[in-house]
Amino acid sequence: MTITCRTLGPVEVYADGGDAPPELLQRKNLALLIYLARSPKRARSREHLTGILWGEKPESKARHSLREAVRILRRALGDDGLEADSDQIHLAPGTVQLDIETFDELESAGDWEAAAALVAGDFLEGFSIKDAWAFEEWLASERQHWRRRSVAALAHYGEALLAAGQTPQAIEVSLRAHSLDPGSSTALQAVLKSLALAGERSEALARYEDYRKRLAEVGTEPDSATLALVERVQKERSWSLHESVPTKADEGAELRRAPLAGRDKELARLVSAWTDVTAAGHAFVSVIEGEPGCGKTRLAEELTARVRLDGATVATIRAVEADIDQPGSALLGLARGGLLDGPGLAAASPGALEAFSNQISDWADRFGLPKGEQMPLGAAMIEVVRAVSRERPTFLWVDDAHWCDKETLLALWALLRDLSEMPVHVCVSLAPQPSRAELDELRAHLGRDLNGITVHVDKLDEPDLRQ
Repeated sequence: MTITCRTLGPVEVYADGGDAPPELLQRKNLALLIYLARSPKRARSREHLTGILWGEKPESKARHSLREAVRILRRALGDDGLEADSDQIHLAPGTVQLDIETFDELESAGDWEAAAALVAGDFLEGFSIKDAWAFEEWLASERQHWRRRSVAALAHYGEALLAAGQTPQAIEVSLRAHSLDPGSSTALQAVLKSLALAGERSEALARYEDYRKRLAEVGTEPDSATLALVERVQKERSWSLHESVPTKADEGAELRRAPLAGRDKELARLVSAWTDVTAAGHAFVSVIEGEPGCGKTRLAEELTARVRLDGATVATIRAVEADIDQPGSALLGLARGGLLDGPGLAAASPGALEAFSNQISDWADRFGLPKGEQMPLGAAMIEVVRAVSRERPTFLWVDDAHWCDKETLLALWALLRDLSEMPVHVCVSLAPQPSRAELDELRAHLGRDLNGITVHVDKLDEPDLRQ
């Protein structure tokens, strides 16, 4: 007979797929079964087991209780399922299957969805043996161990859902993790990120405040990673895609994104590319192309939101038709659209900083008016991005790149070439018309001497439109 135990949550026991014998479910019998299954080589000495489960009894009575429990386990498992001699008790391989063993395999394979599905609560939730303090100590240690790993699995699965644009599902999973361990920074960060990406910024900050108060009650404070994420969430309200020609309607507006529909695979490819940039530290370009109105900007916004919450330096620009005849206009737009906030910017060469200070008042306020020879804008952009990328990964997004001026497009390709070993991700979203030789040249080099991908965005079908 094979006994199967579900332990991540309220304990459930099955014998060959059916109900387990009632006597096996008696607390100390079940405790002995699971404790042996969790022991090294699934074996323990009799002396150890009596101390763990019957330590409050005299030795003779404790040994008698152990013999009785072993008799019941052998009846359930069969003579070959449990081996016992005068010194040791040993479970035979394959006779007892625990869900946490499956969890181990799924975790090793990175199958976070299946691993998360096994998590129904704490290890042996609600189970206790009050007169066995040694077992209770072991149980507390096991619960802490599996709680940490369960939260990590749920957080990983939540990240995968976010990468596919399934934000509501990610919120549900992250809240499960937070409920399992309200004091876990990993769980809280998953909650903050998923709520922020859903546009629920106020709810995210309220969750953080509850967490901070909980820690204060025990004399601790949030860690630096959590504080940094909270700061980025707080800034979400002020972020918007920078346009070459700002309008009054944009002033003070809060970015509100509709739920993403029908773009799971496309978003997953883009997020995976960004993850590779941060992990490997090399330059990459993502080209998002499709007909006007099919959702290129919406998809890029979703990627950009994740990049910002990851703590990258982000600069964005939406090119307009008038830019095509204005050399360097989109480069200036990127400088206005976030590069000034990049840590490490001051380490750029004086000539590079002066090139932008000469034309942008915010740069002049910080770095002063030009005093010496200035670089061309294209070269200056490369030096500026080099400086900020030494501090943290950098993400540049050019929307409607088909309207970009030639100088900007050539500068971006030069930047990707010269900073190929830097964590820089350039994202361009564009329509096939008007045709641009510079963009055609970019496509020709993708996958050859330029790391990058092209993501085609088609019109949504009827089910996605209904969603």
